Amino acid sequence: MTGDLAFYHDSNGLLALERCGVDATIVLLDNDGGGIFHELPIEAVDPPFTSQFKTPHGLAFDALEELYDFEFERVEPAAFEGAYRRSLASDGTQVLLVSFDADASHRRRAELDDRVRTAVAGMEGDGSGP
Repeated sequence: MTGDLAFYHDSNGLLALERCGVDATIVLLDNDGGGIFHELPIEAVDPPFTSQFKTPHGLAFDALEELYDFEFERVEPAAFEGAYRRSLASDGTQVLLVSFDADASHRRRAELDDRVRTAVAGMEGDGSGP
């Protein structure tokens, strides 16, 4: 599993797929940039956040399929499980690209984090928690 920016920066390593007979499933999470950087305080300052931290790229990773001889599939989140199971049962390397919105994903993670923190704090107050 890798993010889009890491996949882009490390894509020349895909030469090893054919040379080494790699049988792998690569899950490519594409949010058109570095979504993890939303965790930094600089997120509130734009510019420079988008251009220097999030760095949207607009790349079409399917172009690498022919160059590096792997199978490429764009997968909707709802269809991911089936595509992943098919890939595990297949020979060779498959890249499953799942696109999502970085801002919405960040907000959802923050919401889940708040819910977990609230639940844990409630457990501590009633004597059942850590």
